Amino acid sequence: EVDATNSMALARYIEKRLCGARKLILDLQTVEFFAASGFAALANINVVCARSGVRWSLLAGPHVRRLLKVCDPKRELPVAEPAA
Repeated sequence: EVDATNSMALARYIEKRLCGARKLILDLQTVEFFAASGFAALANINVVCARSGVRWSLLAGPHVRRLLKVCDPKRELPVAEPAA
């Protein structure tokens, strides 16, 4: 569950662990609830990765994908397509 109470903590947690990293895969496939504040955290992660030169990819489950359809219609976040 990612909501207003923990979304920025998620972003900070990931940001602290990017030091020296070249790639990040964020797996949110099993998240059962993903609030709009979670999108703000993903946008923050996107900016931090771009500034740090870290290539990243988001594995999104149905709850995350539903929110991204509304909040990221231009598909600016690097969401990986599900495996066939």
